[in-house]
Amino acid sequence: MVKKIIASIVFFLILSVFMYLPVSAGIMDTFPWISSRSFKAMEGVAWAAQDEEQKNIEWFKQEMKISPKYLERKEGILGMSWDHFFTMVFLVLFGSGAFILFLIRFRRTRDILKLIKEEKAHESQN
Repeated sequence: MVKKIIASIVFFLILSVFMYLPVSAGIMDTFPWISSRSFKAMEGVAWAAQDEEQKNIEWFKQEMKISPKYLERKEGILGMSWDHFFTMVFLVLFGSGAFILFLIRFRRTRDILKLIKEEKAHESQN
């Protein structure tokens, strides 16, 4: 049971990392079995939306007179700052460790209760 839970945690962590990876323009070359027209159309719309969004962001920065020192910088992993990344890693490790300790405590409590029931049943027979 613990192995299944750990495997699902690892799966969701890896899935969340892949959600942030950019979609490459040559995805059809990488995955030749994906050949639907709708997928190709969606890819084009996504890139067009990013270009339009970038223009809107630039206009907003100019209108608000935002200084370049306050602009986002791409640093660290997946555009997160290193402080944020290490804080999230610490929280994930702490949460996983706490969950594993909870399962260990649950098993130990179950074993102790089973032992107490067996001793009580043994005493009642005597």
